[in-house]
Amino acid sequence: MKELKSEKRIGIRCPEISEEILAVMEDSHFFENRKEEICARTFGTTHRNHPKIERIMSQGDYLLSGSQMKFL
Repeated sequence: MKELKSEKRIGIRCPEISEEILAVMEDSHFFENRKEEICARTFGTTHRNHPKIERIMSQGDYLLSGSQMKFL
């Protein structure tokens, strides 16, 4: 994340689909992924046996957002 923080444009790819860049995010911003808070507010629990919570908890520590995304 640190090496990308100063970048204005970030290429997005999904290795499970293709090694090619699928989209470009403009004016990107990183946010802390507050997993427990998101789970508690969305599902009313943070119990890891919940299938959606298990997926959220396996995510990285940061979320990425931007002003615009261009799909290629």
